[in-house]
Amino acid sequence: MSQPKFSDLKGREYFPQLDFAKLRRIREIGVDLGNVEELGKAWAGLLVDDLKALDVVWLASRRDDITADDFQSAMDGDTLEAAREALRQAIVNFTPPARRATAEVATQKVMEGYLTAVADAERQVREIVATGLENAKQRGMQPPKSPESLATSTINGV
Repeated sequence: MSQPKFSDLKGREYFPQLDFAKLRRIREIGVDLGNVEELGKAWAGLLVDDLKALDVVWLASRRDDITADDFQSAMDGDTLEAAREALRQAIVNFTPPARRATAEVATQKVMEGYLTAVADAERQVREIVATGLENAKQRGMQPPKSPESLATSTINGV
């Protein structure tokens, strides 16, 4: 097993690693990563709550030379995704060998389900926008020429 790692926006490397003391601190903020039977639910929560995920990643990766605020201010969506994947690997690495495959499958399947749900939501948004534009065209409304023109547009003289 290789040591999982990720970098923040300042190029600092972090190496998330779990032990029982860290698991206890993480459980104190409402996330139970030590119960393999409930791991899928905990992992799903970390996929949808970015701030909670950042807190958990920080607790698993904490460095003495960096504050939690400095860590969080050096993170964005891309670095958070890398940090989540490193945390997922750390969870699997920490899980006892007899249950390691279960932890791997649980986190992977939840991730696949999450990505499918996001793709479905994006498709639905595109369909709603397309339907709205089509309805507007049928009513004789013209789409804006540019996003900037929206600032000067009026609806019913307002």
